[in-house]
Amino acid sequence: MAGLPSFIKEEHNKLIFVGKDKEFVAYIPEKYFDRKMAEQMGEYIELLGVFNYTVQDLKTGKNIGLKRFKLPTFFITKPYMTEKKKEVKLLKESEIEDYRVLRYREGDEIASSIDLVQYIGNVEKFINLWYSLGYINNTIGYDELLDYILANASINGVNYGLSAQMIGFTITEICRDIDNPDVPFRLSGKTNMHEYKSMALKNISKHISPYTAIISEDFDESLIYAMMNNTPKDTPLEKILAGIE
Repeated sequence: MAGLPSFIKEEHNKLIFVGKDKEFVAYIPEKYFDRKMAEQMGEYIELLGVFNYTVQDLKTGKNIGLKRFKLPTFFITKPYMTEKKKEVKLLKESEIEDYRVLRYREGDEIASSIDLVQYIGNVEKFINLWYSLGYINNTIGYDELLDYILANASINGVNYGLSAQMIGFTITEICRDIDNPDVPFRLSGKTNMHEYKSMALKNISKHISPYTAIISEDFDESLIYAMMNNTPKDTPLEKILAGIE
């Protein structure tokens, strides 16, 4: 497998951690386990390969900094130890979250098989996590999100039949200004690509207008919040419903 870092090697169809007196430390959001994005299976764990990690020197305690593991599909891993950590803040822009920390030492299987299964269900679960549940860990840069969606589809043999621009448009709506959810991140004026907060699609209408809120699956709540919005936006739907030419 091409492009592997120096501390991971391919061996017998597996990805093995290599690093004498070092430890690979993966931070898996506890929400992954709550939402079936990760599942313990005895010594093994099946999980979505979108998480943060570092490599730590066991003698000095130094690490290589926070990195991103980018394999947006499901695979099986075998850490030597798992522990729960509560109220962790990985980046200064991140929310405080609970994590399941997976630890690997030399010879441990980061990926127990590199033969990934192509399955449309893997795409559905990934899209549900980001769009229906509105959970994107903002340790991923805003400008990298499209790459994850396209890679998830490609790995699983799926073609959306849409241009990348159209998919990117959806990202611009679910990612909001971290300080003001009424404003899409793209209009926030912020240049730090981590200063966004993701939102479920069904909740976006609350921040636009009552006219848009009527198409939400949670009609009552969305309409109330939209009516309380002090800065409603004009939409094509509003003109249609109001008979405005």
